[in-house]
Amino acid sequence: MTTATITELELLRTRVSGAVGRQMPEHCARLGWDAGRLAALQRDRLRALLARAIAGSPFHAGRLRGVVHPFVIGAPLLHAPAVREFQIRQTERGADIAAVTDADFDPSAIVAAVGRSLRQAGLTRPQVGFRRVGTLDRDPMTSKARRFIPLSVRSGAAS
Repeated sequence: MTTATITELELLRTRVSGAVGRQMPEHCARLGWDAGRLAALQRDRLRALLARAIAGSPFHAGRLRGVVHPFVIGAPLLHAPAVREFQIRQTERGADIAAVTDADFDPSAIVAAVGRSLRQAGLTRPQVGFRRVGTLDRDPMTSKARRFIPLSVRSGAAS
C-alpha cells in the first residue's frame, strides 16, 4: 500500500488555483468594460483599501490621514477629450488644476467631479480651482510635466 503525502507547496498551489479559479468569471466579465467603468472600480477598491488600512492599523492611520491618491483626483481629467494636458496641485482644502484645453472647454463639470471625488475621499467642503494655461511648468532636466504635486512636496519645497 502506498501512502500519499501532500507537501506544503502542493497545498498552497491547490488553494491559490482554487481562489483564482473562483474569481476568473468576474475578471473575464470586466474585459468588455469601458475605461470609465474600470476607473470607477479602481477608485472604489483603492478607497476601500485605504479605509481598511486606516481602520486596522494605528501606524497606517497616522501615515494616511488626509492622503488622497492622485488617481482619485485626476481620473475625471483623463476622460475629458478637450483637456490636452493637466497638472494638479494638492492644497490644504482640495486641489488647484492647471490645464491646457480646447478653447471652448467648460471646466465646470470637471471641477464638480473632482470636488465629488475629494468629498468621497473624506474632505469636507473641498475647494477646487481651475485655470486654463497655454503650457505647463516642466522639469528643466527632463522637460516632463508633473501631473500631480502632492501637498507634502509643495510644503517641503517652500521651506
